Amino acid sequence: MSLKQKRRWDCAIIAVVLATVGVLAWAHVQKANVTPEELLPADSVLVVRWSGLDSQREAYSQSELHDVIEGSSLGKFIAHVSETVFQAAGVGDGPVREFWDEVFRHGVVGSLAFAADPQPTPIITIVFPRAGEKRRAENLIHLVRGLAENPEVKIVEQDGRTLNVIASRGGEQFVWWAEREHVVLTMASANSELPLAVATGRKPNIRSNAAFKEFQSQGGASPILQIWGDL
Repeated sequence: MSLKQKRRWDCAIIAVVLATVGVLAWAHVQKANVTPEELLPADSVLVVRWSGLDSQREAYSQSELHDVIEGSSLGKFIAHVSETVFQAAGVGDGPVREFWDEVFRHGVVGSLAFAADPQPTPIITIVFPRAGEKRRAENLIHLVRGLAENPEVKIVEQDGRTLNVIASRGGEQFVWWAEREHVVLTMASANSELPLAVATGRKPNIRSNAAFKEFQSQGGASPILQIWGDL
């Protein structure tokens, strides 16, 4: 093989390697850019999405509502009411309060579905967008421990994910894990694996639901609160 032919082969090999790396990088980005809705079961009967104040901040700052709230005592009144609600619920300053403040800002998406084995049991799936950072995950642990009234967290490795499991006294399980940049929290009976099956792709997600797709296709500006039901 001449030197000229060898250089051509070297260039071809480099081109193939670069193309392969590019395809793998593209696939990784596509995998990382999963939406919260893609983590909800396809047979959900109720989907609620709170987009969070941060997603609406620019539009809000240019609205008449902003002028009314910020230019009057209404803003202070709303802040006082929200503080009263937190105090009545026993939520003071600390990790749990910080977590709810972040949910209010960054949003949350949840769904209700039912498993029919052997009898219909509810499955609640809640996705906290971009909550995978350590501090927000730790605040979530405090919240779930309070809901389950059980401080013991069991760590389970399954399907390439680290599941945090807390069993409640009623037989239900609180399970949460990091899914790309999101955190998924499920509340279901101990034998239900539907939410994890959706995350891994073994079960379809809500975006394959025809009624939900029609609801999403209606277009228009994305509201801060969306509620969809198929009851």
